[in-house]
Amino acid sequence: MIDEVAEDVPALDLTSEINSQALTNMAMIPLCAPFADEENRDSFRDVLQAAFHYYAGLLDLSEHPHGFLFYAWVDAQASQLRISAINGSFSSPPFGCDCDFSASIDDIAADCTIRDHSLFGPRNRLAVWTQRLPNT
Repeated sequence: MIDEVAEDVPALDLTSEINSQALTNMAMIPLCAPFADEENRDSFRDVLQAAFHYYAGLLDLSEHPHGFLFYAWVDAQASQLRISAINGSFSSPPFGCDCDFSASIDDIAADCTIRDHSLFGPRNRLAVWTQRLPNT
């Protein structure tokens, strides 16, 4: 799956306006049955960790001293795990809905395995796992 991320995001854009960065830096991983089931929760966690490390490998701190804000969420309507990054000078990702930015990597991995949930999953808010690099 990390190969799909590398195909989608061969380099980071941390200089354009926030929405352009979010779209350019986005990778999407389909959540297909039977892979998206409870027994593969740890696999999704591993994918999220690998994606974070992949994005970190693309970052040149000499060019972008603010680093980046990496984030991941499940798009339930599209049945996709989505991953992106924006310049670390921004305080939060550009979502137009109510978000739970306190979600953990384990929350997102669990959301990958829920088959029948509402638009925002069981929390009634979009769960978004965020991670800064460098960690500030």
